Amino acid sequence: MLEKMTPNQRLAVAVVLSVVFFAIYSAIFPPQEGMGVENNTTQTKNGAVESTQEKEIAKALGHTIPKAQKIAKRESTIVTTIKTDNFVLKLDTLGRIASKELLDERFRDSDDLHAQVIPDEGVKPLFIRFADDALNKEAFSTPYIASIKEATITD
Repeated sequence: MLEKMTPNQRLAVAVVLSVVFFAIYSAIFPPQEGMGVENNTTQTKNGAVESTQEKEIAKALGHTIPKAQKIAKRESTIVTTIKTDNFVLKLDTLGRIASKELLDERFRDSDDLHAQVIPDEGVKPLFIRFADDALNKEAFSTPYIASIKEATITD
């Protein structure tokens, strides 16, 4: 019987059979409840909203990150800028990498902007924290300085 059918007819039969199979399978074995995506934010005892990513970071560090240390990009100033042919790297007053912009044409988005690798808010690379609270507070309140405002790397 299948030998007399054209390839298009065989494809249509295969599609219909697979739809019927999955309909019967989902009727016999319904999906379990609670398998969806969990909520990204939760509210803590003191009313603060905490994201799942922040919980995972706190778990890995062994302690929570105080709200004062969760600094947005607008609250820190750029100390120095490092430029190459491939990227622009900016370091801020806390000694962390504030932004990294990829300059290659393949990383442009639909608005014709270069890709930003590091988000504006959240934990930044090279942000050093100490387990001792007094030392951590002192390091947090002492701004980094640079001898040059901009550096260009060639070769």
